[in-house]
Amino acid sequence: TYHENKELNLTFDLFDLRKKGEIPDLSFDIFISSGGPGSPFDGEEEKWENDFFTLLDKIDNFNAENTHKKHAFLICHSFQLACRKYKLGTVTKRKSNAFGIFPISLTIDGMHELLFAGLPNPFYSVDSRDWQVVQPIQTDFEGKGAKILAIEKERPHVDLERCIMAIRFSEHMIGTQFHPEADPIGMKMYLMLEE
Repeated sequence: TYHENKELNLTFDLFDLRKKGEIPDLSFDIFISSGGPGSPFDGEEEKWENDFFTLLDKIDNFNAENTHKKHAFLICHSFQLACRKYKLGTVTKRKSNAFGIFPISLTIDGMHELLFAGLPNPFYSVDSRDWQVVQPIQTDFEGKGAKILAIEKERPHVDLERCIMAIRFSEHMIGTQFHPEADPIGMKMYLMLEE
């Protein structure tokens, strides 16, 4: 594994916010919040969603007050929730489900993003979703110091807005609509299924 190959003292804990109400404290250096399943509106006003939003607030507040920073990486469903929380774009249901490996286009900010260094433009990643984030308002992004890093592939034959695929919410918080954690072997197994 990565920490063995790099000889790092790396440990991790898993938390189930939605089903078990588990919420991490701020003793961790990095927070990775996974994808769904389900609608990014399923938890509206429920305790687990409030706890998740409170955790994001705590990370933001900690980073504002300390020199040692906490980092967060939000994937798919968690990305959509953060877009709702920070009011960065409109979260809407897609016309049809997206599932597969698709091209994703980097924006100018994305081309300068360290996390995406070395990737071609466009690059390919796993997309699996029924929801999307569209209609960004530039002044909202500028006011929050957020940046759009990647957008959906260009589809000139389709009269639909390209959705946001990655955002740097702040210097220490980033999120992707796509699934960078997906592996080629697992995806091949999925795509070989008859359904």
